[in-house]
Amino acid sequence: MTRTSSVAPECERPPAAQLLTSERLYRPPPTPSMRRCQAWQSEAEPAGVPPLSSEWRQRLSALAAHWLQPFVHRGISRGALAQRVPEAPPAVEVFNGVAEGRSCMLVLVRGGRVLVEMPQYARTFGQSVYGCNVTDEKGRLTTVLRLLLLTLAPPSGSSSAAALPDFEFRLCGDDFCHGLWEQRAAPFFTMVSCGASRTIPAVQWNTLEERDPDLSVWARTLTQRRQHREQQERRWSCRQSLAVWRGSLNDMYTYNLYWSANRTLGRRKIDASNWREAGRAALAFQRCNASQHLVDVRFKLLRSRLHFQEAKECVRAASTDKPNRMSMPEQISRFKYMAHVEGNGGWADRLRHAILSGSLVIKQDMGVQEWYEPLLEPWKHYIPVSSTLHNLSQAVRWAQQHDERALKMTRDAAVVLENVLSESALLHYQSELFRMYASLWKGGGSSQEPPARGFARAEFKCALVFNVTADRPGYTSSGYTARDCFFVDEVSGYQASSLDKIAAKQAQLH
Repeated sequence: MTRTSSVAPECERPPAAQLLTSERLYRPPPTPSMRRCQAWQSEAEPAGVPPLSSEWRQRLSALAAHWLQPFVHRGISRGALAQRVPEAPPAVEVFNGVAEGRSCMLVLVRGGRVLVEMPQYARTFGQSVYGCNVTDEKGRLTTVLRLLLLTLAPPSGSSSAAALPDFEFRLCGDDFCHGLWEQRAAPFFTMVSCGASRTIPAVQWNTLEERDPDLSVWARTLTQRRQHREQQERRWSCRQSLAVWRGSLNDMYTYNLYWSANRTLGRRKIDASNWREAGRAALAFQRCNASQHLVDVRFKLLRSRLHFQEAKECVRAASTDKPNRMSMPEQISRFKYMAHVEGNGGWADRLRHAILSGSLVIKQDMGVQEWYEPLLEPWKHYIPVSSTLHNLSQAVRWAQQHDERALKMTRDAAVVLENVLSESALLHYQSELFRMYASLWKGGGSSQEPPARGFARAEFKCALVFNVTADRPGYTSSGYTARDCFFVDEVSGYQASSLDKIAAKQAQLH
């Protein structure tokens, strides 16, 4: 007698191998030196990337104008780029999440060339721009700099050429919005912008720990995400109507505690007085109270961080849901909804991936935003909840009671992000930011003054290398077009992987 399964075919959970696989499968074959990686299509193809529709060109141009609005009236002067200096500048800056006031590189556009300048104590001063491997902010910074090079000198045959005057800007690659620290609207290019003190959010692309795949493989990854999303949509009725979350409480600070109440932001220590309403700690509180049967959460390192006496029961409750670790594809294959809650700097970079993978996002009201977020509308693309998460249970129940509308939200949100996050869209948005910013620049031609003592300056360049072959076992031996980025000393022409090596060479010459 043949045994039959009582589970409907569409509800059979696909084998792990058929779930969304790691972007590791799409990494280009590395050379033995790991110096060169596959070029983006916009860098390698004579015609660049496929053109955007007129609708999305207009929407992205309007989005760029939105972010620059605080600086239109007065324009942008060289003095506006000055950074507030901490009372005790560190000998060497530390990693994200520890302290605000991080130094941001100064980028100078001179006659179509790109020069960068930063202090020797900067976290990124010694980071290499060679190769595929990324550390800390390197991937974010080099992505924006490569987009700048494409804006200034697109591939021959491309229609996106832009003759720009000389201008300068600050580029910050860390997790902070910088407007709060500066206590003003600051015309800095940052990875996020704070609603209370605006900056200009650039394309935030973080390849550290595979948060984002390299843009050279992003088109294929988008296709893969779409296939996974369609697969999970067919299983919608089989997925649990709960909100899932997995992650870390790795920074005991919150920014959005009072955002929903009075639209103010501030970096506040999570302590015994506020933990029930503070970011990811509030998620733990919800797990053991009103939302305990509506969410499935698990934290890493929670016991060692949320150790207040009254929080111990919640810590235990928030440490029991299993499995303790689930990849995002696995979470989405099990659950319909995903909670999106602030992390370092008052935001989290997983929003795009949750939406593109087919989850209905239940999104904390945050005053810290990535560049594309104004294009997502509450109740059309996600379910909003208070910055304190006090109404999380109501949001989950609403989704349970409005199943068809919840599914439509997931589809509509994914359509927006597929358009906004194509390589064509990323390049158009960032190029529009540069073009509009340059039109507001009131600092005149770039200063010819040498960098101040303790600072170093060099030109940032990227070159294409054709027919690169890899000889690592398991990789194809066919050639591919690579990009090779490096710094160049203006005087000697010396090339190096990092600014600290340029500075050492300059010291030898002088």
